[in-house]
Amino acid sequence: MSIPFLPAEHVEPAIMRLKEKTTDERLADLLEYVDRTWLKSSVWGPENWSVFGRSVRTNNDCEGWHLKLNQHAKKANLPFYLLLTLLCEEASLLPTQVKMVSEGKLSRRQRRKNTSIQGKIFKLWEAYESGELSVNGLLRKCSGIYGPKA
Repeated sequence: MSIPFLPAEHVEPAIMRLKEKTTDERLADLLEYVDRTWLKSSVWGPENWSVFGRSVRTNNDCEGWHLKLNQHAKKANLPFYLLLTLLCEEASLLPTQVKMVSEGKLSRRQRRKNTSIQGKIFKLWEAYESGELSVNGLLRKCSGIYGPKA
């Protein structure tokens, strides 16, 4: 489950090595599905879903924006034309927001726990890029941070 933490160009070789090593038929079936659906997809290749080097890896930012939009509307499920008006107002703010971000006057807020996790992941990526961590090591350590806790 930590494959997306690899650079896009390292994803396919990692999956192929897993396919070669597995003796479990169920895992082989899963890897075949991943190969067919996620590696050879004409729509979403590894370059689209690899999160290597990216600080935003969740949809929390989108959910936050959606919540803010609903609060501005004062209700959910707006009729289409009212929603359109609201979205046009929101779009008119974009140039100002882009300018503020580029000047360092506007940034995203992040919970302390998420900042800590992000710091750990970036350290792992640095170790991987410097050759201190192998593909296997990176995947194991990322799964320890993001994987289910036993």
